[in-house]
Amino acid sequence: MKMTKSRRDYKCHTCKSTISKGEMCRRKSVSIGSPWKPDVAIKKENGVVAYEMQGIRFDVKVCASCSEREVA
Repeated sequence: MKMTKSRRDYKCHTCKSTISKGEMCRRKSVSIGSPWKPDVAIKKENGVVAYEMQGIRFDVKVCASCSEREVA
């Protein structure tokens, strides 16, 4: 995976150590639930429409030592 230089301090998602500004790290996409499923619109009895999200995807930072362990 492509390593990038961090622009500010981050916390590693895997080992929870600090990634200082200027250190090499990589970005990893994490998903909760099923983001590929379509969202569902629910109509309540009082006329209000509610949306139910099936999942969410977001990016986290991983330090260089953890990313080497994942690749190997």
